[in-house]
Amino acid sequence: ELLFWGTGHVLQVTSEIAMISVWLILLGAALGRPVVSRSAASALFGLLLAPWLISPLLALSGTTTALYRVGFTRLMQWAIFPVVLVFSALCLRALAAARREGRLPEQPWRDPRILGFAVSLALTLLGFILGASIRGSNTIVPAHYHASIGAVTAAFMAMTYLLLEPLGMRAPRGRMRRIAALQPVVFGVGQMVFASGFALAGAFGTARKAYGAEQASRGLGETIGLGVMGVGGLIAAAGGVAFLVIVFTSWLQTATKTHPAWRTPWDLLTPPPRIRSRS
Repeated sequence: ELLFWGTGHVLQVTSEIAMISVWLILLGAALGRPVVSRSAASALFGLLLAPWLISPLLALSGTTTALYRVGFTRLMQWAIFPVVLVFSALCLRALAAARREGRLPEQPWRDPRILGFAVSLALTLLGFILGASIRGSNTIVPAHYHASIGAVTAAFMAMTYLLLEPLGMRAPRGRMRRIAALQPVVFGVGQMVFASGFALAGAFGTARKAYGAEQASRGLGETIGLGVMGVGGLIAAAGGVAFLVIVFTSWLQTATKTHPAWRTPWDLLTPPPRIRSRS
């Protein structure tokens, strides 16, 4: 745990940077113009990354030192959310301007690019609120990072739809297109309920990393919170499975069109026979 404490927090800020990059790509594609200029984006990304340049010095102090553990904790608490909130405000401003100017896509609530951003932003803000609510080692801690992880995952899912055609695969059509429009919402709502259930259990004192008899001795509030968490997990899992089905279907349709001899998913595991030259 001590060894990966620092690298885990560095991975967190790296994922946040990647998520914001995806926000800018998604909204730029949906609105037809960049959300923020290249120079402004570079300056903001630089501000987000700059405090983390002391990470090697914290690691050199040793993984068992208070400086190492507290230093990375403070970086997580104070060196991520300010710039992320600035990017969030810029994205919302761009959406508001596009609405005034009539540049929003038709039925934006069915556009996976806009929905993916909206779900990712909502989970990000929930993660910030839960993170600020942490008061000890209870299940509010995993509630915070599951919301944050869900935000990154939702953005990457939406970005995948945007990459299908450039990668040579068919974009979702017909029923799959309708499912793709709902998939980010299903995943996002499930993840929000999942994190909220975790937080509710933590508010009633459920300890994190508790097993056996300690986990079994729960009150009503803790039990309700963990039950809500389970329901949210099932909804989020349904959204994740829908994403896999959509992407796999696009891949399968492209593969069977390219190689007509492939008729089933199992055929994709067998490469086409190589034709040997007689020369």
